[in-house]
Amino acid sequence: MGKVVDARLTERKKEQYMSAISAPSSKITLSARQLKDLATKVGNELSAVERWSKPFSPDTNASTFNLLCLYFSGDSRMLQSGIHPDKGLCLRGPVGCGKSVPMRILSYSPNFALEGQCINPVANFQFISTEQIRTLCDNGTSPNIYANLRQASANFKHLTSQNYIGWCIDDVGSEDMGKYKKSYIANILDEIERSQKGNYHYFHITTNLDDEKFAAAYGDRLLSRLYQMFNVIDFPSDAPDLRRASVNLGGEIQL
Repeated sequence: MGKVVDARLTERKKEQYMSAISAPSSKITLSARQLKDLATKVGNELSAVERWSKPFSPDTNASTFNLLCLYFSGDSRMLQSGIHPDKGLCLRGPVGCGKSVPMRILSYSPNFALEGQCINPVANFQFISTEQIRTLCDNGTSPNIYANLRQASANFKHLTSQNYIGWCIDDVGSEDMGKYKKSYIANILDEIERSQKGNYHYFHITTNLDDEKFAAAYGDRLLSRLYQMFNVIDFPSDAPDLRRASVNLGGEIQL
């Protein structure tokens, strides 16, 4: 008898859960300030879990981080900096200058849906590296997956009021050629440009390549399309490598 009651309770809870997530949810909005505070909280958690040598700070590349918060909260003040809300983002700069970290923090992850709110209320995306894509595609995954939106699960829709999840491709230009000597990334970018008009804001990249190096890697045509698809945000060419840290032996060390 007890097992029957338990089964009924489990079934009832399942029905209540499905009813809750199928109910229409109101559009989630966050101000740029609220998004920055939430992203800072996530950054602190991430740096602690991964034991970064330097803790996350929103003051590192503060202007860029603030601009990302304006963009992803849908704040019209981004227009003053020339950011177009219907384009994605291309963060570009030297190795280690801090391009990937803010995009990781602002990307979709179930662990980052804090207090029932999605970290990114405008257009969520999943963060993936070019090397991961090359490995997956070499093992049979179609590269077109990364040039198309993913259908959000019912639970994700309920938490975020978003129907789709896009992509952020990290470290474009650093990938090795696939085992079939194909540049999967070039094909993906070309497919995004061709098939995702109106959805560019779901797609983002980071890269170390300036215009000249990008054209050398992918051709002049794709370089031109880069500016059509993305808001290109340049970090200073002399930006320091934030990963570099040395031990200070300047003073006397005593035991």
